Amino acid sequence: PDLSREVRVRPDGKVSLPLIGDVKAVGRTTSELRDDITQKLKSYKENPTVAIVVKLVNSYYFYVQGAVGKIGKLPLLSRTTLIQAITLAGGMAPDAVRSRITIFRLGMDSEAPQKLVVSYDDIILRGADNVELKPGDTIVVPSETMVLIP
Repeated sequence: PDLSREVRVRPDGKVSLPLIGDVKAVGRTTSELRDDITQKLKSYKENPTVAIVVKLVNSYYFYVQGAVGKIGKLPLLSRTTLIQAITLAGGMAPDAVRSRITIFRLGMDSEAPQKLVVSYDDIILRGADNVELKPGDTIVVPSETMVLIP
């Protein structure tokens, strides 16, 4: 009972536990996390029993800005595509440049950051891939009135 804890995953993706300290939680299944914690606790207890229960997933967000109905930070609660994200953001404004929607994707772990330029019309009319969002993605829907300086 002294070791039982309800913990939150920190922004750095780790949890802090008594005796064993910080443990990486992000990007791992509950089984992987349980096995890691169990192994580390074996130094202190012969047969530790570890149970992991996810109470709430609320740390995933994406961001939308530009020519949409509602700009800002939106929760990413389930698998979400670009078209769904634009819908959640109130749809595109009449002056949106539908052919130059840009997704800025953070680089996770050893991945490099990405910049994806997609066309709404290509997805809807021509069968192009409807990009699935990842946590931290920023969608920029430019407007016709944006000024480009070379």
